[in-house]
Amino acid sequence: MKKYLIICALIVFLSCKHDKKAIDKNDSIKQSDSIFLGENKLGLPTKSIYYPSKRKDSFRLRAFYVDGKLKDSSYITKNGFILGNRIAFEFPDDKIKSVYQYLKIDHKNFLNQYWAIEGKDTLYTYGNHYRIKFYDSIKQNKNFQVQIMLRKSYEEDFSSLFFLTPKEHYSVLKSDFSNYNEVEYDTIKSLKDDEIKGNETYDEYWSKRTIAFRTGFADKGINHIRGILVEQRDTLMDGEKNFIKRYLFVNEEVYVNE
Repeated sequence: MKKYLIICALIVFLSCKHDKKAIDKNDSIKQSDSIFLGENKLGLPTKSIYYPSKRKDSFRLRAFYVDGKLKDSSYITKNGFILGNRIAFEFPDDKIKSVYQYLKIDHKNFLNQYWAIEGKDTLYTYGNHYRIKFYDSIKQNKNFQVQIMLRKSYEEDFSSLFFLTPKEHYSVLKSDFSNYNEVEYDTIKSLKDDEIKGNETYDEYWSKRTIAFRTGFADKGINHIRGILVEQRDTLMDGEKNFIKRYLFVNEEVYVNE
């Protein structure tokens, strides 16, 4: 009897050990906070894994699998608050379908950018997102050109686009934008509205969606282009002009050489 119990205990131990190795290999987890198994409407097995936070805040990484394949992942709290990129995957080929970029603004969940993906390219037919490019070499105490292009707008019939950049050093605007309502800004208008001679000949569609300006940094190393890209739509309500605004928060890292 004693020998029988020892053999049973050994089988259970080896089974648990095998299961843990399988999870580590397939799902790349070392230790999970909790795992929930289920089934979707098609009868396929589902699994939600909540990874423990390695940070001081309450965010946990949630990974969702269907039939053993990753379909969605994002940082989330027990209350459902999302931070970072929420990524959705195509079924059944596991290609990235869409990305939703969430920020924490004023202690609230904010959907900043979102876009669809085909292969390695962002689809311009879906989403609300921008692209930022730098021209010229980026060197200390030397100006270079920045171009921010709104690839896809929240509302196609928006009236104007402008970029709010801090009047002082970009660092006065916190990287989490928690103080964005307390900062004084300079306004940079789109090529369509900036009244710079020659820009009126720029392509009509993209001139409305493009911000271009020159800037520079005194400090070498990592710096940032930080500000708020604002889509504005002019409307009439009760005979009075009103403005509907959609914010896209920009915090692009720039490396400055000597």
